[in-house]
Amino acid sequence: MGIGIYTISVSIAIITTAFLTFKSELHKMVKHLSKEEIHAAIKFAIVAFVILPFLPNDYVDPYYIFNPFRFWLIVVAISLVSFIFFIVLRKLKEGGLFVSGLLGGFINSEVTTYEISKSVKAGKLVDQAVAGVLFSYFSLFLSQWIILLLVTQSPVPLVYLIAPTITLGILVEILAYPGLLEITKTSIEIKSPFSLKPALIFSFLFFLTSASVGLIRPYLQTAFIYLVVFLISLLGASPVVTGIAFLYTTNHLSAILSAKLMLIALIGGLANKLVWCRVSKNEEFVKKVTTYTLISILVPILFLLAYILIYPP
Repeated sequence: MGIGIYTISVSIAIITTAFLTFKSELHKMVKHLSKEEIHAAIKFAIVAFVILPFLPNDYVDPYYIFNPFRFWLIVVAISLVSFIFFIVLRKLKEGGLFVSGLLGGFINSEVTTYEISKSVKAGKLVDQAVAGVLFSYFSLFLSQWIILLLVTQSPVPLVYLIAPTITLGILVEILAYPGLLEITKTSIEIKSPFSLKPALIFSFLFFLTSASVGLIRPYLQTAFIYLVVFLISLLGASPVVTGIAFLYTTNHLSAILSAKLMLIALIGGLANKLVWCRVSKNEEFVKKVTTYTLISILVPILFLLAYILIYPP
């Protein structure tokens, strides 16, 4: 008991010192946020860190899948990383749709695609908006690197995503090139990820993936697991990848199966953009995004097929 109180006291002292040390930097960061966003972040931080110490740091199910402490800690950590990119996006909000897409993909690629699609009205912004959406795909892939390092704390199975990410990055740069020739100062509005609602949505999809894949893995064929992961990822790729990474750390999935499932999740994460882009009333934009999205989806599909052939089930 005494050691626990001592540890908490030291932690609070370190955090307080850090806040005082970086007071001016923090002030510069938060000035780009609205009062509502600051209040939401504070509320979420209070809820997150007040709940965390009381959660059991052990598996609470007979299948050794769900560890409440680790589960919530991962959600908070990923939310915090997204919040950092959110602040950077706010600071560079006049950088054009390309910057919005690139940074927005780290926060929430679905919301980013939706907001960029809504912003397309004038014909001259079409190519820039397309570039923004495409670069959100690239940052979606890159964001999985961060998730994997946070969850697994290991280069495996991250190594299996390096080649697909680089390939997609090259493809995106080629497809988005016309939209990079001229940058118009415009921005999109994305809500802060460091608040309770997005964290709960992320938690739900994270838990749904972990529970469903973890429970059905011993009993059903791999093809059915592929289908389950794809369907859930249509709602969002990042929480699905997080769930897969979590199962890898608990030895429910091998590294190569985890990599295959992550690629399927990314296929679903790209496929859902075919729906989100249709909120735009600009037919040229919708046509280009649809075409380029289908081309982009070929990257994870081809790597998935290659991994299946090289590493059969």
